[in-house]
Amino acid sequence: MQDLRKTTRSIWTALAAFAAVAAILAVLSPPDVYGAAKTINIIDNATTGAVRAAASGDAVTVPTGATLEIPEGALTNSTVVSADIKDGEIVSADLSATAAITLSQLAALNRGFVIIGNSSNVAAAVDGNDDGYILIGDGTDLASVDITGDIDISNAGVASISASAIVNADVNASAAIAFTKLAALNRGYVLIGNASNAAAAVDANDDGYILIGDGTDIASVDVTGDIEITNAGVTSISTGVIVNADINASAAIANTKLAPPAIRTISVALAYGDMTNGGGNTAYEDFTDSLPADAFVLGWWVDVTTGFSGDTTAVVAVGTSSDTDLYSEIISNSVAAPGDVGSGPKTDTAGGYFAGSASTPRVTITGSADWDNVSQGAGTAYLYYIATQ
Repeated sequence: MQDLRKTTRSIWTALAAFAAVAAILAVLSPPDVYGAAKTINIIDNATTGAVRAAASGDAVTVPTGATLEIPEGALTNSTVVSADIKDGEIVSADLSATAAITLSQLAALNRGFVIIGNSSNVAAAVDGNDDGYILIGDGTDLASVDITGDIDISNAGVASISASAIVNADVNASAAIAFTKLAALNRGYVLIGNASNAAAAVDANDDGYILIGDGTDIASVDVTGDIEITNAGVTSISTGVIVNADINASAAIANTKLAPPAIRTISVALAYGDMTNGGGNTAYEDFTDSLPADAFVLGWWVDVTTGFSGDTTAVVAVGTSSDTDLYSEIISNSVAAPGDVGSGPKTDTAGGYFAGSASTPRVTITGSADWDNVSQGAGTAYLYYIATQ
């Protein structure tokens, strides 16, 4: 009975061993493997269970669903080549964060191409070598495009502004562009908006000219009329242009600033043959110049160079055509012989010394009988007055 028990125990031990071997064979096909630290061991014989170290040329087959674990460091002295790795099996997680894969180990990339994520979210090579093109995003993709419009850029990165591209809005309000950067402007010229609403150079350097507007344009003109101006800006009132209306009613000009009264003279030549026969015993000659209005008559005198002779007497008076002795207080001055005679104005009437309106003075010579009896006579008559205008 004891022998039977030993036999039965031996059978069960053998069956257990067989079951263990069968379990291994169900996972690994011979020659199969198991791992040990830094060593791959192979069960060389599934029947006897003999074990040996893996040698060069041994193949390992891992059935579907099974896992082959190789201890860390077990391949230290071995080399894994592309053929040893099943295609499509390497994923991102298989690569170390510090793998530092060299660029030469990447797939070939055409010269001037760049790798860009495409619409399928896959890295793709894009041609970026077109001359002067740049890579620019559009909010979705990145593309290689030409630079057009207001600027251009060379393949050396040199940017240039296109001709006529700059407009007013492009210039900063505080740009403060230096005058030296403006186009040349002839000396003494100014820029003025012309009829085409464009800036144009206008010559403004004429001596003493000023720039003045006319309601539409601005022009360089000479200053004329009542005043003059020098190129130093000094102004002067032209002679004789001030009239009464130019002076303010309350100007109160000091007497010391008034010029002394100007005594003026008008004259007329006398020759008996040229004088107008007034009929009877008189003849007359009108002054060449008129007596101005509001003039104060001071008097007159006659320089007789040849006596008016031929008649018994010859006396002279100065007045007007309507009042022949208006300006003569003395009416008995003889001109029958050479010499100087004269008289002041009448004092018994204002008209004798004040000419309220402009008039032409007249010299009248009166004989005793008939003017036709006078055979000679010459001289010059002078009238003196003070002008108030």
